[in-house]
Parts: sequence; C-alpha cells; structure tokens
Amino acid sequence: MVKLNNFFTLIGISTFWTVVAGYKGECKQFDQYLSKFRYQEINIKKCFTNDENQMTTLNLSCPNITQAQEVIDEIATYKYIDSWTLDNFSDIPDDLDFESIRIREVTFNDIGNYKRKIYRDHYLQSTALKSLKNIESLNIYAYNITQTNLDDINTLTNLKQLTFYDCKFDKNIDYSSLKSLKNLESLTFNSYDYQNTIGEFPEVICHFKKLKYLYLSRNSLTTVPKCIKNLKNLETLDLFQNNIKYLPKEFGKLNNLVELEISSNNLKSLPMAFGKLEKLEKLQLNNNEFTKIPNSICHLKKIQEINLSYNALTSDGVPNCIKNLSSRLLTLDLGDNKFTTIPNSLTKLSQLQELDLDYNEIIAIPDSFKNLINLKSLYINSNLITTIPESLCSIKSLEQLNISFNDITSIPDSFEQLTNLKYLNINGNEIPKSDIPDYFINIEIVMY
Repeated sequence: MVKLNNFFTLIGISTFWTVVAGYKGECKQFDQYLSKFRYQEINIKKCFTNDENQMTTLNLSCPNITQAQEVIDEIATYKYIDSWTLDNFSDIPDDLDFESIRIREVTFNDIGNYKRKIYRDHYLQSTALKSLKNIESLNIYAYNITQTNLDDINTLTNLKQLTFYDCKFDKNIDYSSLKSLKNLESLTFNSYDYQNTIGEFPEVICHFKKLKYLYLSRNSLTTVPKCIKNLKNLETLDLFQNNIKYLPKEFGKLNNLVELEISSNNLKSLPMAFGKLEKLEKLQLNNNEFTKIPNSICHLKKIQEINLSYNALTSDGVPNCIKNLSSRLLTLDLGDNKFTTIPNSLTKLSQLQELDLDYNEIIAIPDSFKNLINLKSLYINSNLITTIPESLCSIKSLEQLNISFNDITSIPDSFEQLTNLKYLNINGNEIPKSDIPDYFINIEIVMY
C-alpha cells in the first residue's frame, strides 16, 4: 500500500471552491479553536452556518496534522454538520476513532490532478471505514479498493447511498461481501477512466431490494443479469457507455423505472417485455446500433422523452404504432440517422414539443407536418431540404427553428404566421440577406 504525506483535507459536499469571508457563529468559534494549529497550516477553507448560526458545512484543510484525534473529537461537538469530505486521507494512527462523529454523509476523495487523469494510486486504510457506523451515505473517489475495504463497508448497515467513482478494484474482488447493505437506495460504480472498470454486473446488486437509483456507466459491462427483475423499486438506471448487446426479457419487470440511460452500447433491439415499463418517462438509446425503432417502445404508457440519435435508423424503420405515443411524448431526438423522408406516423405525435431531425438526408418537410400543433423547437439542420413549406409556417407554437445547412434559397411570406418564433438559424443556406423580412426584427437570427 502507498503511504501518503498528508493526514486529510476535510471539506463539505462542494469541494472545488473556497470561501474566505469572515466567519460567524459556530464557524467563528471553530476557527478560533484551530488557531493553535496554525504552525501546521491547518485552516478553514469553507464554513457555513444555518439561521441559528450552527455550523452545517465545513471545508477544513489540515496537512501534516499530528493531533488528528483531537480535531475529530472537536468536530464531533458540532451537531449540525451534515456532510463532509476527507481529501487525501492518509497517515491515520491505528487507534484513530471516528465513532464520535454523527454525520450523515462522508466522502473520501483522492482524485488529485483529476483533469489530467493523474492518480496517486492510494489505498483506503481499514480504520477509516470501520468506525463510521452511523453514516447513511458513503462516497469514495479515485482510491484503490481492496477486499478488506468491501468487507468493512459491509458492516455499515445504515448505508442508504454508496458511491465508487473512478476507483480501481483489486483483481478477483468478491462484490458479494456487500450483501448486508440491505438498506441501500442508491448505488454507484462509475468510471471515468476505462482502466478502472468492474467488468461484470455484480449480481449482489440484485439483492438490494430497496434500491431506487443505480449508476453503472463506463464499466465495460456486456450483459445485464436476469436477476435485475428483483429491483422492483428501481426508478433510475444508468448503463451509459458499456458494451451491452441485449437486455433480458426480465427487464420488463422493473415496474417503477422512470428513467433509463443506456446510450453508447451495442443494442440492436429491445425485448417485447420492454413495453411493460409502465412508469418509464425518459429513455436514452442514442449511440447504439438500431436500424429500426423497436415496436415495444410504442407500448410505453408514460413515456415523455426518447433519444434515438446516432443510430442507423431509416424512414422505413419507424413503426406505424409510434402514433400510440401521441398523447404523451414531448421530446423526440432522431438526429444523426439515415432518414431521407419524414414518416407520416411521426407527424401524428400531436403533443410533441421538441423534435430533432438534424444530420439526416431529408429532402422535404411533408404537408402532414402541420399536425404538430404543439411543437416549440424543431432542429432539422444539415439535411437536403430546398423549400420551407406552408405546413411548417402554420405551426404557430414554434419558438425555435434551426434549418441551417440545407439548400433553401428563400423565406416564404407565410413565415409571418410564426408569431411566437424567438430563434431562427438559417446559416449555411442560399438565402440572400435582402430577403429577410422586416417582421423578423424581434427574432434572434443566425445567418452567416
């Protein structure tokens, strides 16, 4: 294990900014207490109080401090501190005791020169975890994680939130040692660096039946286990940027799922049971390998937002049943696909407020487009459109329109009907500046 030079930097939930204003209340009191450690460069970087002048947020920098236990015991006397972070946590005496601390959330942060992705390759010492019996939220950033660490975390049975962000897990680590964390409501294994991945979906997760939020982005996952069906209370699932090729039919058992982020994977289809996700409102399927919109999407009873951009969808790949979403779908992103025409079924989505069809090969806007009576934002830039039709000019709800980089040469007189238009991008067309009507004076125009 790597030995660190500093003890810790103790900070609140916001870690990357400093407040140097004069302190008041308990912040002032604590600042006076710290005066005896000035020769060790210990100082407050941020401190906030509530309306009763009770300290609630503390950012404490204390390199090379030797009276660690004394400082911790002093912090423990402030009863209203809710969340704190230990930066560069190190050189902890074996007998250091955190049990006096009654704080809801603790974060261990070893990110260091994070923007340059330079990691100090440090390990968490066991004593740092064992004595945190009372916490409900534990966040660990950019540490190496051992089996002993997981075993210690497993004793923190009050945990409701557990986050590992860009941590390196030892090889052959057994995630099932977390099985006692039955109160978990939020779990995160996120990786920024592709070298720091868990590789496989830990099936122990399926035992956390109270789980509401699960974040597993950038982990090189290839499959989702069938036991996912056990997570009946799951509301948000993030599987962004993995290598998942298919979802099991058991996925349809996630009856309380509201938001699914599964973009940047290798999906080509969805199981029919996917349509049983009766509470799903937001669906991110961009950057996959779809050539057609799965029929199961048509059965989503509460869906409001769908992103299918950056796939290989064609005009023939839009099922007629998509019109079933007309009463609820508000946002649809089909940009960066292979559309040459706008399917008639799309124009039946009468509640749609935002539609993105940019970077396709669309040659014309159909007359049926006028049925999109609630449309506020339309992005149809970077296509092959030559004229702005009357059907578009009749959508009086339109506020933002991007038709840049097409082959349009003029603006029709009927454009005056767009009385709510606030933003218009016609850059990259062949429209003479002299053709811009006077009534555009109150519209933000991007032209050249």
